[in-house]
Amino acid sequence: MRKLIILLCLLPLLSYGQFDGNGEFTAKKITADTIAVTSILDVYDCTSYSAGTDYQAAKDGFVVAYNDLLDIESGEYLSGYTDVGNPASILVAKCGGQSAVTGEIASCTITFPVRAGDYWRVDAAVTSICFISLK
Repeated sequence: MRKLIILLCLLPLLSYGQFDGNGEFTAKKITADTIAVTSILDVYDCTSYSAGTDYQAAKDGFVVAYNDLLDIESGEYLSGYTDVGNPASILVAKCGGQSAVTGEIASCTITFPVRAGDYWRVDAAVTSICFISLK
């Protein structure tokens, strides 16, 4: 989890650039070598998860879920939960919305961290759910 926290703290600075000693901002080109993302990510598992089901994380990682065409008017949101107990009950990610201009229902993506041993769940009719574990 320490690697995850360090990455999340440093990512905004590395993503955009840095200030030199004179207060001048220099944009940086980001590569995998720059922030060594490939060295902390392990397995991308996007094949075996269903909405509304609680899962226990074997390793620290991230849940990424995507949905398009949520029915916001009927109260449908893409929601992510995690907790030390089963069922996961702490809401940690939520999205949904409708265009004020066109009235179209929005598509959503949520991402949230999960600690090894904790439970997690995604609620809504999702297009895709992935668990990305850390090394």
